[in-house]
Amino acid sequence: MKSLLSTVRVVFAACLCAVLMFSLAMPTQMASALPMKDQPIKGEASNTAKKYERTAKDAIDQGGPQGIKAIEKRSQDGGLNSIQGTAGIENMNRPSNSQGMGSIEETLKKSLEKAEGKVGDSVESARDSMR
Repeated sequence: MKSLLSTVRVVFAACLCAVLMFSLAMPTQMASALPMKDQPIKGEASNTAKKYERTAKDAIDQGGPQGIKAIEKRSQDGGLNSIQGTAGIENMNRPSNSQGMGSIEETLKKSLEKAEGKVGDSVESARDSMR
């Protein structure tokens, strides 16, 4: 009886190990089998960013360092730099689109006042619940 029980335990342990191994390997196998889409996923790079990537790859493919004249010529389009161009320029914070923002001191002061108000409300609700 003891030998039968120990054999059952060994078989059970081997089956459990096999199930754990296959359950860990299955998500990896499924992820590699998924087809890649050509359409952008939510949050994926925009066409401008893809253009930036193509430009960067072209610059790498040209091989070797480029002359300063070629770099200056590429960066005259009003972009951020010679490779990135205008990718993401609309999302940058600059003085022209940040006029409504207050100074750092004002922002911190408002945040502290808001936090103090929440602490006061929490204390009052705790007192009310204790009564």
